[in-house]
Amino acid sequence: MRYPTGCPFGVPGDRLWIAETWWKSPVGTARMRREGADTLPDIVYDTDCSDAGRDQLREWHWMRKPASNLRREDSRITLEITSVRVERVQEISSNDAIAEGIYPAIELQNDVSKWWDYQYKCWSNFARSPSAVDSFRTLWDSFNAKRGYGWKLNPWVWVVEFKWCSTMTIRYSAWLSSMRRKR
Repeated sequence: MRYPTGCPFGVPGDRLWIAETWWKSPVGTARMRREGADTLPDIVYDTDCSDAGRDQLREWHWMRKPASNLRREDSRITLEITSVRVERVQEISSNDAIAEGIYPAIELQNDVSKWWDYQYKCWSNFARSPSAVDSFRTLWDSFNAKRGYGWKLNPWVWVVEFKWCSTMTIRYSAWLSSMRRKR
């Protein structure tokens, strides 16, 4: 189904690339060559670094760059849109809430879970967020209530489903593990 304004995220078959924070290599220096940094690629992804690894990159004068500056060809993750629809935010199912990143804190013996309460920033008790949908409601309000799109308003939202297409497999595990051991 096509919408008059069209989904701003794309249509089924479109590919999305995920940008992430990264580090840009400086021009090689004698110290970098001596310490082995000149053997690294031009880009190191921030999520692959420990705190010690980030400290080492700073010492080598690498520049931390925001995700918005990552070129598409350097992206490690590509997604393909499989479906697009609109629905009211309160129509979200438990499975969709979990797909959005809501997860149970602990599984209890009677198969009931505690869920994160984003309003109070704690694991919820049964009085506050007894389900994944209630937990998602607290997450939704933490981002959108102040902007005038709170859960009670029940705004229309775009639901974009996708599949993973590719993930770059380049890892810096040997270098990262050596950075972890140094500190």
